Amino acid sequence: MEPLGQGGSGPPSEGRGAREEQYRLALEVAGHVYFEFDPRSRRTVLGAPWTVLGYAADELSASIDAWIELVHPDDRAPLAEGMRRQHHGGNPMHRIEYRMRAKDGSWRAVLVSTRALSRDPDGVPLRTAGTITDVTEARALRERATQSERLASLGALASGVAHAVNNPLASVGSGLRVLQEELERGAADPTRLAARLPELRQAAADAAQGADRVRGVVRGLQLFSTPRTGVAREAVEVRAELGAALDLTRNAISQRARLTVDVGAALPRVTAVPGELGQAFVNLLMNAAEAIPEGAAASHEVRVVARAVGGRVVVDVQDTGAGIRPEHLPRIFEPYYERSPSPPGLGLAVCHAVVTAAGGTLEVQSAPERGSIFRVTLPAAAPAGPIAKTTVAPPRGRVLVLDDDPLVGRSMARLLQAAHEVTVLASPAEALARVERGERWDAVLCDLMMPELSGMDVEERLARTAPDVVPRIVYLTGGAFTDRARKFLADGRPFLEKPVDAQALRDRVAELVRRAGG
Repeated sequence: MEPLGQGGSGPPSEGRGAREEQYRLALEVAGHVYFEFDPRSRRTVLGAPWTVLGYAADELSASIDAWIELVHPDDRAPLAEGMRRQHHGGNPMHRIEYRMRAKDGSWRAVLVSTRALSRDPDGVPLRTAGTITDVTEARALRERATQSERLASLGALASGVAHAVNNPLASVGSGLRVLQEELERGAADPTRLAARLPELRQAAADAAQGADRVRGVVRGLQLFSTPRTGVAREAVEVRAELGAALDLTRNAISQRARLTVDVGAALPRVTAVPGELGQAFVNLLMNAAEAIPEGAAASHEVRVVARAVGGRVVVDVQDTGAGIRPEHLPRIFEPYYERSPSPPGLGLAVCHAVVTAAGGTLEVQSAPERGSIFRVTLPAAAPAGPIAKTTVAPPRGRVLVLDDDPLVGRSMARLLQAAHEVTVLASPAEALARVERGERWDAVLCDLMMPELSGMDVEERLARTAPDVVPRIVYLTGGAFTDRARKFLADGRPFLEKPVDAQALRDRVAELVRRAGG
């Protein structure tokens, strides 16, 4: 293929030159840059795809290595996998979206589509062609639309969430009240306390189990409602994401059908943006529930099955509802596609986008009046390296808990004081003053959102006056509600989400104390 025409101020000439000029103008107006690539030499042989990023056509080397240098480090692995699959013939048409460094230093989202034009007898590409398009603004609009869809879904889930919280909260409250009353009576009559000890232990265990259920629902709300803009993909637990989605939707499903869950005990992790898979599972579960009419829960079922199959995780969401008519099946993942009786929306489109962004597939099998099966298939993440175990007792350290809520501060202290010396402060100003006087702690647990000074403000002050303290901070967050807070955590700060898991808290503090002693 010859290079496209260079254009000019006059009308295009007739014939082939005119057609090439028209193609060039069409690509330019649509925001695409056309290029061709020779896999054997690893060089671009026609077009300069990096011009979409603000570089001049001759400013960078034509080598694919120069191109990869511009790709965001977190996006290089899926790019390499797509190129490998295309090279070996498993993916004739390769289409992927990732971030690249523009000439002005910003990260731009680009959509790259390539196709093998010719192959050798072994199926290896000899020549590929493609387009690159800057989709940064489109991606931002999509993320805002997705967030709107999330919030709309939360409104529909509100009553179910309240039910999911209130039931375990009742067991927590009653169990703790019984413990409080019996401890007060036991102060005057220790023999009564000893006689009721098994019952009190069970009350404490029930309260802890109820608190864990509340924490699961809260985590699901955080995952589902928090915008994920700019968050990098990482290895996430499918069981945790699916469990959070089930906690949010269980009550809504129970009004229409029996819920059956069969989740494998040893599911590998997958690479995705934390929380996005949970959102996709919520949408699929609500879609299954809405396909079933109210009033016949005993005769309908929503079944969730998750299993590991040959290096992949497969999750099926099956319902016995109305099913989908054949003419609707090819378009159900289109945004706002209207299919009666389901209202138009982004739910299934969001599911499809989340799953494909994680390198997976979303497929559906359905027939009218026979229900549907939505199948999510995701490639397993690369296994983590072995974790070294040690039998050495963790050292005792000095820990600061900085939280404006006294209840949180006291609860953290109770969890840690058996192993460490714990100081609890509610005032960031007092904590900063003590640091300026020379006081130090091995670990600092700092609330992210406080009215006097936020955790972000505390770090900013410490970075100027006591930078040695900053690496010892772990932030406690009940939700990063501002753009500043979300960006702050997304930049890599260590944090724990409230309600905090006791073991996770103790492990994180022990790690900081060991590091301080080393």
